[in-house]
Amino acid sequence: MRTFIAALLLIMCSSTVGAEIVVVASLDSPISKMSQREVTNIFMAKTNRNSEGKRVTAIELSDSDCKTEFYKVITGKTISQLKSYWSKLIFTGKGKPPRSFDENKSLVEELNNNDYAVTYIPANQLTQSMKVVYDFRN
Repeated sequence: MRTFIAALLLIMCSSTVGAEIVVVASLDSPISKMSQREVTNIFMAKTNRNSEGKRVTAIELSDSDCKTEFYKVITGKTISQLKSYWSKLIFTGKGKPPRSFDENKSLVEELNNNDYAVTYIPANQLTQSMKVVYDFRN
């Protein structure tokens, strides 16, 4: 089953281009909007606070084409370059990568259980329990 879900996500994300990725929070989240700069800073561990001073938790799927495309869009870095970036931050104690989930179901559960969690997904995977806080298409 796990392999099936991973394959399904890979298929859904493989046709995604940067312009079709959105950053989402749970529908009940007090986070209403984020700028691209805020998104970049949160996901690159440069800060863990939004413009309102609230602590925001970045979460993501462990491996997906969406992850590759997302980081390419916000940083211009490849996954290999990101691994180097994270190694340096972890080694110096200055940050750690977003919390990763192996399954989409677990990621969505965390998103719905944490009002200050944000993640990125292909726009065509939006559900009624999510709201867009940053849209790369605009």
